[in-house]
Amino acid sequence: MERAIGKLPEEQQKVVLLVGLDGMQYDEAASIVKLPVGTVRSRVARGRETLRIMTGLFPSRHARRPRRGGGRSMSAPKCKEVVQ
Repeated sequence: MERAIGKLPEEQQKVVLLVGLDGMQYDEAASIVKLPVGTVRSRVARGRETLRIMTGLFPSRHARRPRRGGGRSMSAPKCKEVVQ
């Protein structure tokens, strides 16, 4: 993980370490690096996604999750069924 963090662009390294490792809130990290909170949020998100890809340790937020319950699947009701 340390090597992967070292490969991140410096701008992402700083905020990932402040938020992820030091546990700072986004607004605290933003004040330290003198950037808007939105910029810090996007850099943290991009850095985390890059770390997921580089390390393969963490699934993506959008990755398919394995089914539970022995593989049986129940389909969700269609929109018309829910509305009626």
